[in-house]
Amino acid sequence: GNLLDKIKSLCRKPPEMTFERTIKVEQIRNNWGYMFSDDDCRNSVLVRAITLFLAQKDLKFKKAVVSLTKVKEEYGYCDDNEDEDKDSRSEGGQLKKHFRVTRTVPDEQWMEVEPGVMYMRTSSEDENGEKSEKTTKKVITISIMAKSEARVDQFITDAYTWYLDELSKMQDNSRY
Repeated sequence: GNLLDKIKSLCRKPPEMTFERTIKVEQIRNNWGYMFSDDDCRNSVLVRAITLFLAQKDLKFKKAVVSLTKVKEEYGYCDDNEDEDKDSRSEGGQLKKHFRVTRTVPDEQWMEVEPGVMYMRTSSEDENGEKSEKTTKKVITISIMAKSEARVDQFITDAYTWYLDELSKMQDNSRY
């Protein structure tokens, strides 16, 4: 089994990419559906930023994972302002306002997402406990590789900056 694992890991790494960054999100869901994660670490925002950033790039996929991704996390306040768009209070309006259809490469496959930048997402789930105390731990890891440290860090910064701009557009549009 050990030799097979080494061969698999070699096949998963793209050639000549020596600088790698990983972003990891661990979430625990209890049997009532409540989600808990490390409050000091907002990696879920960074994962969402990169996912939405890649979705707007219109990358070509032979196989893709399609998801309806929430644009921003809820922080316990209600967005109860007057919208000029009457449709925004309907379910369809809420979906249009707060979600985007995203397409990403299937888990555990490297893909070039920009010239010289490779991306891979992995996820795992484990269940613990019995019936009323059952929890599910989900771990999502995004890996980004490039030939230079500056290039891989710039990709992450570009994705996050783009995401912050999208959030500010949403906020600006909801004010008037």
